[in-house]
Amino acid sequence: MSIKNTCLLFLLNILICLQPSHAQTPAQKYAAVQNTLQNGWGTFNHKSVLSHVLLPHGLALNIGIKITDQDDNNYLRECFISSRNPRPEMVVPGDHAMDGSYTMLTVTWQNVKFSVESAVTNTGDIVLLIIPLSLGKRTPNVVLETGMMWNKKGVVQRSGNMINATVGNKKIPVHSIGDFVEEYVAANTPYISVKLNKPVAFYTGTTKTMVAINKIISIQKSKLEQSYMQYGAHANTFRAMQNVLAWNIIYDAAQKRVIYPVSRLWNDNFGGQSVLFCWDTYFSAYMASMLDKNLAYANAVEITKSITPGGFIPNWSGSYGK
Repeated sequence: MSIKNTCLLFLLNILICLQPSHAQTPAQKYAAVQNTLQNGWGTFNHKSVLSHVLLPHGLALNIGIKITDQDDNNYLRECFISSRNPRPEMVVPGDHAMDGSYTMLTVTWQNVKFSVESAVTNTGDIVLLIIPLSLGKRTPNVVLETGMMWNKKGVVQRSGNMINATVGNKKIPVHSIGDFVEEYVAANTPYISVKLNKPVAFYTGTTKTMVAINKIISIQKSKLEQSYMQYGAHANTFRAMQNVLAWNIIYDAAQKRVIYPVSRLWNDNFGGQSVLFCWDTYFSAYMASMLDKNLAYANAVEITKSITPGGFIPNWSGSYGK
């Protein structure tokens, strides 16, 4: 079967699934798809892969690194996987579950190298484990900036070595494990800082030990790795495909939608708006259909919604319809 016919069959299946029923209209069905996607922790902030955001509330936990005894020019607060414009850090993305239940990457910057793993618990809490791999001559600090993304309503306040967040009627404590330090950085929101002289952690919810943090991460990592094994000799191919898709899942605040563009980085080349490209987006939707049908529907529906008056899918469509 040709690629063209395969894509046509895929789109036909989507249209069939979105046909009206006695209970819901197509618009209501798709709203339910987006509501499902906009629920939980994920790397939804396209500006940084070290930013973990809770949807639909918009609470963000942003990891930064500060070289001690130096000014704010030695504070790294945004990390990209790569860029057309040279950046000071090098990020190597690792595994990323489609539902955000586990992620892993490494960052190298100014002779400092560290790994970051995240995992989401069954109760919806997140744990972040940062492990120093190489520190050079100076011990840096890990700074966890908090805040509310995209003008979402909420309150974040620091109290000692923790953050208290309130979103809607939900209270979310953010704890740290490590040697707490009073670090001063040019942050506009409450933050906490710990020395990166050993593995450190940040997490939400009830009090946890480092042993418990490691166990949560180990469980979610193992689940993800086991999901690869069902593809046998093609496990690594599947793994690469999934990770590429998952690292590109973002939230487009202007259109109130979760999507996954060809590259989260390309958004900055289009003025910061989230950009979907014509047939590339259908291909990515087809790929995601093996993993998460809601994500597949999201990309296919969103690019189809950009159809022109002449009946064509445009070369690209952004958050602002341009």
